Formats: sequence, C-alpha cells, structure tokens
Amino acid sequence: MKKIILNTLLTTLLLGSVGCQETLDETSTDIKFHNSAYMSLEKATMNVDRKLGGTVEIEPRLALVAKKDEKITVSIDDFLKQYNQENTTNFKMLPASEVELYEVENPKNFSKNGSLTVTIKEGKISSKVRVKIGVLNPKTYSLGVKYAIPLNIVSTSVKQVLSNNKTLVALQRPVITSVAHIKEGHAPKIKFDPKIPESEEFTLQAFFMFDFFRAYQGSIYNMSMLSYNWYSRINPTDVNLADKVREFATDGLEIKTKRWYQVTYVKTKDHRVKIYLDGKHVRTFIMPNVKLKGDTTMSIFNPQMSYSVSHILREVRVWSKALTEAQINADLYNPIDPDSDGLVAYLPIDFENKYNDVTKYENVVELHKATRNSPFGVQDGESYHKIVKPEEYGIDEWHHNVIFPSETLQKVEP
Repeated sequence: MKKIILNTLLTTLLLGSVGCQETLDETSTDIKFHNSAYMSLEKATMNVDRKLGGTVEIEPRLALVAKKDEKITVSIDDFLKQYNQENTTNFKMLPASEVELYEVENPKNFSKNGSLTVTIKEGKISSKVRVKIGVLNPKTYSLGVKYAIPLNIVSTSVKQVLSNNKTLVALQRPVITSVAHIKEGHAPKIKFDPKIPESEEFTLQAFFMFDFFRAYQGSIYNMSMLSYNWYSRINPTDVNLADKVREFATDGLEIKTKRWYQVTYVKTKDHRVKIYLDGKHVRTFIMPNVKLKGDTTMSIFNPQMSYSVSHILREVRVWSKALTEAQINADLYNPIDPDSDGLVAYLPIDFENKYNDVTKYENVVELHKATRNSPFGVQDGESYHKIVKPEEYGIDEWHHNVIFPSETLQKVEP
C-alpha cells in the first residue's frame, strides 16, 4: 500500500513539473525586447587645422535594427564637471555658438544651435552626425585650455536611452609657438618659493631637444636632465637616476639628437620615481625620503661645459601631485593653464615669457653659465659655472612659428 501511494505521489510531482515547464516555455516566447538608443563612442578626438578648423563624426545608434524610421536628438550638454571628476581631466566646454552639427546622410539637415535630430531609417541601426568647427582665435580660446564638445542623446522615439548616451569630442589643436636655441655651457635652475606646501608626491616635466651628446671622457657621459635631491642622467640609450636602485626598465631605449622629447619624473608615496619618455613609462627607481617643498632648488641639465650640449628647452613644469599616465599624455606638447590645480612652477620658455615662471608662486629662475671653455674632463663643483643676467645667457637664436605636434623642429607660415 505504501509503495502504491509513493508511486502516485511521484507521478503527480512529475506531471506537475512538466506542466510548469510548459507554462514557462509559453511565457518566454511572449517576452518583448524594447529598442534603445546609445552613443557608439565615449570619446572622440577632433584634429583642428589652424586655418581650416576641424570636423569629426559621432554615431548615435540603436540596440536593435529599426523596424520603422526612428528619431534621435543629440545636443551639446555640459556634463564636463562630472566627466572631469571621474577621469581626472580638466576639459572646458567650447561654446555651442562655435559648433555646427550635420546629419551625414542628409547634409541639408544641420543645426547651429547645438541640437540636431537625426533619422535612423527602417532596417538601419545608426545615423552619423558630423561635428564641425571653424577657425578658433587663440586669443579668445587659449591653447593652454583643453576645450571639448560634450554631446548627449537627450531624446528618442524608441523606448529608452541607455546610460552610455554621451560622447566627448576633445579638440586636438596645433600649437604655434617660439623656442630658444641655447648654446652649450648654459643651464637654468629653479629656486622654489618658500610658500610652496610640502608634498610627498610630485611631478617634474620638461620638453627638450639636444643637438648632440657629449662624453666628457672617452664614452663616459655626465649629462643631466631634471635633478631634485637626486642625480639624473641621460645618454643616447638611457635616462635614469644615478646610484639608485632600478626596479623597472624597458629595453631598447633610444634618444636621438635633433628630435623632440618630453620627459616626466613622477615621485609617488610608495618611494618610487617613475620616468616617462613621450608619455610612455620607461624606468622606475626606488627613491625614499624625498619630498617637494619650498626653499629648495631643481636643476635642469648641466651648465658645465664638459657635461653640456647646445639644446632647446621648453614647457618646464613642476606639480605638487603625482600625474597619471593619462594626464601626462593629455599635455605632452601643449601649453597649459598657469592656474592648473597642483601646478607650482611653470616655465613655458617662449618669446613672450622667456625664462620667467608664470605661476602664482614667486619662484626664482637662475641662469647659469660655464666658467671653463674646455669640453673635456671632470668639472664638478660650483667653480665651473656662475649665475648670469638674462642678456648674458646663451640664447643664440629664437625660432618663431614652430609647430607642434612634430618630431623635429618644424616651422609654418604665420
């Protein structure tokens, strides 16, 4: 009797489970997927010609192929405060009055008021928008400010807009500036304002070009880059900190003459100095007990003749924070805003500013000149160089209308 009852219960449970499965299957076939709108890219870069302006295309899309013609409205919308906070950037919005929006497949559909509605045709999944700007006056829109056009999907005829509904168009503008060619046997130092707050993290940067490399004895080099409580060294195959423990190094490093480079030293809280060349991490050294603080001195290159070469130097920057690799790459060659957060010393070294610091701090720039003419032998010590007036410093030529980005010294017509 118990066996009969047990079999009956098992049969009932089995039939019940089959019935439930059939119900689930029937329900699943009735699920409806609603279409959604989104932007294909979070960020796009517009290369801006100094005489023509620039264009770039962005793409509002649907998650599913349109079953009928659908509309998406894209507008310039200032979401930069949140974007800058999330990405540690400092973009500023280009006014909508400088921007034109065009529907790529229907150029007659355009807008100059910062908002454009495009049509995604039946059977299609996207419609591209051309973003266009004209020539920007650098006096109105400073090259030291990173401008961007923030675009947002504000409405659509489909069911919903997804969270990835924004595209930031960053402007990549050419820089036209002046640079000073310096004779060998000359180098600057920066004496920091005593008011600069102490910081365990900091960043040192410079943009440079060497005419040649000089070995003071045989094949031994003693050329420096940026020195601050350490001896920095540079030669055709290395940039380093002398007599420090090397933790990381990339292979095959080559530093060519008559080519632009940007070098960055980032001191972090974990007692490391990371060296970047043109925005790429190439070296890490262990460097304990070094802090950035006021009333100290940073040396740039060497003034001693046997350790010195003719060169061009520009964009020397000191920050009281550790820049990220993304932040380094954002401003490889561009001038920057002197009021940038954490910037405590800044020498653009262009014809307008010469070797003057342009930050709010009262940093003193010393110009040093070699006291010996011999390009050979050990020349350690202060007796081998002296401080001179700006008119005595070794600027032998100003190059004007120099354009960046460029690997070599390139000039353009004014």
